[in-house]
Amino acid sequence: MKKVGIITIYHNNRNYGGLLRSYALRQSISNLGYKCDIIDYTQNAASYKFSRMCNLGLKRTFEVVRNKVLTKIQYRRRPALKENIDLRNGCLHSFEASIPHTATVHDDGIEAKVAEYDILVCGSDQIWNPGLWSPTMFLDIPKFGGKRLSYAASIGRNQLTTKEQGYISKHAQGLDHISVREKSAENMLRQILKKEVATVLDPTFLIDSDEWNAFARKPEGVPEKYVFSFFLGDNESTKKMIYDTFSKEMPVITIPHLQTGFKAEDEKYSTIQLYKVGPREWVWLILNAQAVFTDSFHGTAFSINLNKEVFSFPKGSKEDKQSINSRLSDLLKMCGIENRFLTDCSTFKNQVHEKIDWISVNEKLDREKRAARDYLIKALSD
Repeated sequence: MKKVGIITIYHNNRNYGGLLRSYALRQSISNLGYKCDIIDYTQNAASYKFSRMCNLGLKRTFEVVRNKVLTKIQYRRRPALKENIDLRNGCLHSFEASIPHTATVHDDGIEAKVAEYDILVCGSDQIWNPGLWSPTMFLDIPKFGGKRLSYAASIGRNQLTTKEQGYISKHAQGLDHISVREKSAENMLRQILKKEVATVLDPTFLIDSDEWNAFARKPEGVPEKYVFSFFLGDNESTKKMIYDTFSKEMPVITIPHLQTGFKAEDEKYSTIQLYKVGPREWVWLILNAQAVFTDSFHGTAFSINLNKEVFSFPKGSKEDKQSINSRLSDLLKMCGIENRFLTDCSTFKNQVHEKIDWISVNEKLDREKRAARDYLIKALSD
């Protein structure tokens, strides 16, 4: 039995979507008859922080630091808040630990570790976002003699600087098969690498809805009917709009203070705030919601895969070169429901009770699922 090692954003990942796509890719490869592990790779702390700061720029770095300081102030004022955040992080860590993985390895040990494997896979998610770059994320690892491929790698951008294009050109040339998650990334990489590049679905789509249904677990304190407002970023006006629209009809559930730290509007514009939520509970919340409202790629992806009414909203501005909105718009366009990506909330009240034509969506989705599985089978076996 051949051994496959996956290199991805896994180490200390406290993101629902990030952990679930790691789980899904590893499970999908195992289901094809390979022995598969997540290689618990992490960059050296100093080099990661430096590259992250360079990518974010001065203004964004200041915002990140400011949010961390403000969150710590809230922890001192409200010890129960920190206890709740720690509880949530514990749920995420427990799930992370349950995915078969290696011991933690850094740049100075990666060459020896990958020698244990026949095939390396990098992906999915934003492993090729410039803020996370290292040669290892492109499988540019000296002396590795096996096959190298990417699955649904994401750049998280719709444009790259000349310097960034040069970095990709240098480090991605050794890949035997290349697939990305967004059409916009495919177009960029074809021009940069002059190689064949496929666009495939996020690995969470490789697991069908019946399996996710069995995987899901109901969290404590959830009523029968609710809407799920799941936002990673700061989007106060949108959260208020959702709350004002639904709160008199049914509870608005949220998982507060994600990604950018403490956000007062998460508590102000929700009926129920949940903290004891791991990835299994998170899937259940989507699966059983009357509707999902989110700026999260995986919040959108799971809603589509599970056929739940969903509206997606931008995270960051269109003008921001760091914007990840191309991920959302490409996915929704592929499904023929690009009108569910609301950049202008003035249309929300007119659209909110419209239903998605799931027959049409599933026809498109089934074709893409078959193509994604075919790519993975061929890339691993060639």
